[in-house]
Amino acid sequence: MRLRDRVQATLRGGMVVVLLGTLLACGSSDTKDELTEPVDLVDFKPQLKMKRVWSRDIGKGQGKKFNRLRPAIDGAAIYIVDADGDVLALDRKTGKKLWKIDVKADITGGVGVGDGLVMVGTPNGEVISLDQETGELLWRVLIGGEVLAPPATNGDVVAVQTFDGVLHGLNAVNGDTLWRYQSQVPVLTLRGTAGPVIESGFVFAAFANGRLVGVDINSGAVAWESRVAIAQGESEIERVVDVDGTPLLLANTLFAVSYQGRIAAFDPASGRTMWFQDASSYVGLDDGFGNVYYSHADGSVVALDQRTGNIRWANEQLGYRKLSAPAAFNNYLAVSDYKGYVHILTQIDGEFVGRFKLGSKGVRAPILARGDTIYVYGNKGKLAAYKLKD
Repeated sequence: MRLRDRVQATLRGGMVVVLLGTLLACGSSDTKDELTEPVDLVDFKPQLKMKRVWSRDIGKGQGKKFNRLRPAIDGAAIYIVDADGDVLALDRKTGKKLWKIDVKADITGGVGVGDGLVMVGTPNGEVISLDQETGELLWRVLIGGEVLAPPATNGDVVAVQTFDGVLHGLNAVNGDTLWRYQSQVPVLTLRGTAGPVIESGFVFAAFANGRLVGVDINSGAVAWESRVAIAQGESEIERVVDVDGTPLLLANTLFAVSYQGRIAAFDPASGRTMWFQDASSYVGLDDGFGNVYYSHADGSVVALDQRTGNIRWANEQLGYRKLSAPAAFNNYLAVSDYKGYVHILTQIDGEFVGRFKLGSKGVRAPILARGDTIYVYGNKGKLAAYKLKD
């Protein structure tokens, strides 16, 4: 299979962003590549229904910059931001507004929540911190480099990754820079970055060069570096191996997946590779039933055994529909597509059991799940909670 999916790339050191309309051919004997269209949806007999609990319009939604602004849940609240700078806290069970603030800046990275802070980032490299209870502005600092992923914090340090390949450690009280880690940025990259993950005194971060690092959160010292994928091919497009999905940390295993490369499991203490499997994805991961789930760039939804990396099942019926990251809830898995459909699969074998549509403009943001409820944020700004119908 030769994969040259649709890539949005940027030239390092320049301001030009290029959308590369590429082709995908799978085992074809034709000498000519053909544009691959999204496949039509298959019919099936629904085995479950989802009931909309509440919905709310959130300003301009994702805006026009191909953002993947995602909600965040902490306790009884869900936090959300739109591209024009409105940040809201809502009761996650009712959708009732708890507070709202306009930070008066375009937003491309967010929202990060934890330890009393709500954090977002801007295209010009500004990080904005708000009080989690009230929405009051605590600080805003300019660090340089476009912020495309949610910042993370442990209450003492805020970790922020920027599009220029820098991981920043900021003082959580005032935003002062504590340390910086600089990765090597390839000539071409996807438009996106992985969000940092904080655990047990370390920040785990993945970069456009296909590397994953563990950094001491207090000093910024690098504990280890490992490769998720190795760039291969003759052209710069073929050598794109970005890790844009936020790594998934489970107990003693850290998982990461790259575009045009691999999905791999690592020991978070040492960075040692435990297993790997060929894969291509630019969105995040989830877990359940002893599996790790990912959405392949070709539209397949894949389940791998967490311990071995062996494929347990793959649903290939959503080809090229630009899927979101999968979200596990109860016995099921939810993924959204470019037309705004949300597809419900079983975690057991990946078969379809339900489907509904949020809106016609698509869903790029990851779906969030808590218990039997999922939260879906559409590109045009509709945030809705759906619950399994009895």
